[in-house]
Amino acid sequence: MQLFKWSMLLVSLLTTSSAIAQGEVELTALDIMDAVKNNLKAERYVYEEISAILTDQSGHRDTRQLRKFTRISDNNVIKFLLVFDKPEEYEGVAILVEQVMDSEPKVYLYLPASGELLKHLSLWNDNEGLFGMDFSLSQISFIFNDNYEYVRQADRKITEVNYYVIDVYENAENSDDSLPIMTHQVCQDDMFITRTIFYDQHGKIIKQLSTHDLNKNSENVLNAAMLYMIDRRKLHSTLIKVNKRVVSSSIVSNKVFTANWMFENKPPLDLSPTEEEQLESELIDANLNTFDESIVKVPQNRGHK
Repeated sequence: MQLFKWSMLLVSLLTTSSAIAQGEVELTALDIMDAVKNNLKAERYVYEEISAILTDQSGHRDTRQLRKFTRISDNNVIKFLLVFDKPEEYEGVAILVEQVMDSEPKVYLYLPASGELLKHLSLWNDNEGLFGMDFSLSQISFIFNDNYEYVRQADRKITEVNYYVIDVYENAENSDDSLPIMTHQVCQDDMFITRTIFYDQHGKIIKQLSTHDLNKNSENVLNAAMLYMIDRRKLHSTLIKVNKRVVSSSIVSNKVFTANWMFENKPPLDLSPTEEEQLESELIDANLNTFDESIVKVPQNRGHK
């Protein structure tokens, strides 16, 4: 009798696996976004050196140079640190974010003059952007657990590549009539977001994020070496380029996320930023300056999906 039970269980597992392999199981929006998040967290100790170019409507450019540290512990505590090295007015300023499980992320601001970490939660979803950039802190970090709700829209195909389209809603009480806050375009083969459209409270498009220079990382999942954000309201853009990327538990140790480490490791450092002209040519070659509104439908209330 016991052998019969195990045989039936094996048959059931094989049948389920076969159905998934043949695409017979329809993925929900949550399934898709869980896969996306798991891929983003596949590498658990990452150090990056980043250059950013900010361009205003007159074509004037400003630059930022940052270091980025990401550590995900075995018990899934997430620690994320941004250290500004240039320009001079931001030199040594750092932002630390910590999250335990699905709790609200804790945000701290470090100012070299005081040598202290000061709690600063309002930085997390500041839609004005981070120190002049078009990215908010939550938009530049990616990996944190959130309480959003997801709705899958019709799939799309571009030059033989299939994509999922996912609308994202704030998870709030009495929100049946709310509009999506963003729409993700997710590559089906790699479960990676290649484009995100952001909306205001009236469903009007305000920003677009696109990912470029995609390559497989050490865990064989996609990673973007270039991110481009356009702000339609301000006629402003930010191009981020990852110049150096190292996966190392020793470089991204727990001591990095302390005030003492930040004080001892304030710039200048021997970093090699990408030249502005090179970044600008990549921006032009990639034809990034247009909004792709083809993934956007007429925004619908959550209660009328």
